This record gives sequence, structure tokens and C-alpha cells, in this order.
Amino acid sequence: MALKAFKEGDESPRQTSTRLQALRETRVLPRENYPRLVTFGHIGSPQTVRRVDPDNLAATFGPGYRLKSITLEITDAPVTRGEVETVLGWLGEHPETPLFPIVDPKDFSFAAKLRQGEFIRR
Repeated sequence: MALKAFKEGDESPRQTSTRLQALRETRVLPRENYPRLVTFGHIGSPQTVRRVDPDNLAATFGPGYRLKSITLEITDAPVTRGEVETVLGWLGEHPETPLFPIVDPKDFSFAAKLRQGEFIRR
């Protein structure tokens, strides 16, 4: 996501990555670079995951909610570790693990296709 947001002109991903090491900047993400947004009916149960349409938050959260923008900022602050695991206590060590403990091979629903690695990078 950072590579796309901070890329300048026709520079290669390697050039962008090198430049990012010294960059301290904030950028608003273009709509096409938004991450996948989800919510849970019950945060302790990954099976309750639901997709959130960034163009229609009211459909998920009710009237009065809308997403104006998503901002990405590169800072000197240390990387936060353990916060996501604390909230999503069911996350395992392996990113390829599906959210559902047992996935029907014929289930191609949104939730059945999600993997734990979509919530955290290790």
C-alpha cells in the first residue's frame, strides 16, 4: 500500500522503497488503493466477518456514517506490535490459515476466502 501511495512518476518499486526509508510524509490514498474494509458482528468470532463498502458505510453502520478519506503517514515512531493480536485474539501464527476453522471447498463466499494474513503482516 505504501509503495503505491508514495510512488513518484515511473520509478521502480525498489526506487520507491529506497526513497521511503528517509521520507516522513502524509498522503491521502486514492480510492483505488483503499485496503479491504471489514467489521465483525462479534470481534471474538472470525466467522461473523462482513465486508464494508467504503462508498456506503451507512449500509453497514447505519445513517450518518461515511468515509471521507484514508490517510497513510510515514513517521519515526516505532512500529506498534501486538495491538492487532490483542484485539483479534483468534489470530494464529500462519497467514494462510482461513478465518473459518473448517472451510467447505465449495464455499466461495467473501468470508470463506479471507485468510488471517489479511489482518496482519509478519
